[in-house]
Amino acid sequence: MPACGIVSPDVVRQSSDVRVDLVDRVLRYEITETFVNRGSRVGEADFMFPLPKGAAFQDLKLSINGEMVAGETMSADRARQIYEEIVRRQRDPALLEWMGYGLLRARIFPIAPGEEKKVVVRFQTVAQREGDAL
Repeated sequence: MPACGIVSPDVVRQSSDVRVDLVDRVLRYEITETFVNRGSRVGEADFMFPLPKGAAFQDLKLSINGEMVAGETMSADRARQIYEEIVRRQRDPALLEWMGYGLLRARIFPIAPGEEKKVVVRFQTVAQREGDAL
């Protein structure tokens, strides 16, 4: 499971849900991480997500006002600049960074007091054969 490094002490990972489908030797993963802010101030979540060796990242979605919104791919510098600008205006961004060696980092801000945010990460990998089994 992902390593959760919460920036705000009152933001906690409430649940993790893992779903895997096997289609023609391809394992398709969908991981849903749910964070909740149990404090009285706006918070931020920051977590690391290690992909399995050989996995292909597909996408990340964040819940904004109850709707799952897909992310957009861009250079790391540009993404960080946009994220920090949005944080200053207190809108709903999520920053997903490729940290190298199969490691993703997601930052989610703002998480209002009592609010729940869901992050969905999808990736796929080829199922390894062991004898006659996958």
